[in-house]
Amino acid sequence: MQGWVNQLRMPNSASSPPSLRLCTPQSELVSSVNLQDAILALLLAAKIHGTDSALRVTAKRCAKQLPRSKRDILHNIATSREPLKMVHHIASNLD
Repeated sequence: MQGWVNQLRMPNSASSPPSLRLCTPQSELVSSVNLQDAILALLLAAKIHGTDSALRVTAKRCAKQLPRSKRDILHNIATSREPLKMVHHIASNLD
């Protein structure tokens, strides 16, 4: 019984308690946003804020995190005269 307790102890555990890492450092975080995540963010911005400016800002922010091949739809929304109508159109045609 004493053997497994010794295996669980951290080195220098008597002098200082082990430090816990409560969050991941910024360098270890990987931004993996896909087009579905971006569309969901746009739908939420439309529901919560309901303004064209909020959708433009959200579309620009999400476009920065997407691969270049997927950015065109978000750029179209960001540069549209009525992005709210475009997002409503996207929402009505979801499966």
